[in-house]
Amino acid sequence: DHVLDDIWEYTPIIIFHLLLSIIPINKERVMETLFVSFSIVSILGIIQYLIPSIVYPFPRQLVDDRFRGFNSHPLHASGIFSIAAIAALSLILFRQCDFRKKTFLWAAFILNFIALILTMSRSYYLSATAAIFILLLMKNWKWMFSGAILLAALLVMILSFPNPFNSRIKTLADPNFSSNKERTYMWKSGIEMAKEHPVFGVGKGNWGKEAKERYFPRIEK
Repeated sequence: DHVLDDIWEYTPIIIFHLLLSIIPINKERVMETLFVSFSIVSILGIIQYLIPSIVYPFPRQLVDDRFRGFNSHPLHASGIFSIAAIAALSLILFRQCDFRKKTFLWAAFILNFIALILTMSRSYYLSATAAIFILLLMKNWKWMFSGAILLAALLVMILSFPNPFNSRIKTLADPNFSSNKERTYMWKSGIEMAKEHPVFGVGKGNWGKEAKERYFPRIEK
């Protein structure tokens, strides 16, 4: 039953991609709709982040201490916003568009990039930055150089005064930060599990129990 539940949970995603590949849907229109949807959520979240007194009539607010959008966790939201920002930037760089379309794509990129920053998800900071620089380098060195200058300016601005993003970014280079230690344990335990259970793994839902009881103690030694 649990397996069927998991499959059913991903059914809309599977159907969506099948429809895009089989039915002659205007894919550009689909992309534009997704950009608009993500950007609206970004705008609502940015407003609530700047004005915490605002309360939306939703079952769950878009911002607590971090921006999570309509997702249950900021990490999930950061995945969506990073994909939207990177997709918009790729179209800006490599597709011939008129001024109106370029403006729309730049707005989508900027809004989703700001939303990504507000999630405070450090892993997506790194991955999105790497993806953006790869795209800029694929375009040409001028874009790459301009992107590096803008990123440096953004970092200087963030790190120049106390703020939540300042401390969050600084922990990226701190090996003793609790979250960094946890991730190191997870990666190492995952490697050990793969070595000992290369075919079927440890079974669905058993990763946490196995990691805590068997693998974490080994790593600590």
